[in-house]
Amino acid sequence: METGGGDCVSRGAGQDLVAVVFEVHGRVQGVFFRVHTQEHAQHLGLTGWVQNMPGGTVKGEAEGPSAQVEKMLHWLRHVGSPQSRIDQLDILEKKSIAQRNYSSFEIIRKKRA
Repeated sequence: METGGGDCVSRGAGQDLVAVVFEVHGRVQGVFFRVHTQEHAQHLGLTGWVQNMPGGTVKGEAEGPSAQVEKMLHWLRHVGSPQSRIDQLDILEKKSIAQRNYSSFEIIRKKRA
């Protein structure tokens, strides 16, 4: 996860920035869900992260213009990766932010022991 607040990721004119922490339940591990999530977030111009969780869910944070974040949440709830099955999307936190905390959208992988 990279953090930073460079000009390239600051608030655009007339755009309200939001950050949302989410968790997706269903068949979302082993189906390239994180890769597709990263690609879709980048397509929407969002920053943040996504990772597999021990219980079989995928958790992440997305930040950017409110309208783009809403598009991402719709994708997470209704589309996902081609072989995924989305049973539930939990919004764990949603807040307005003054500037972005991440400079890109990253997949967090577990470190092997």
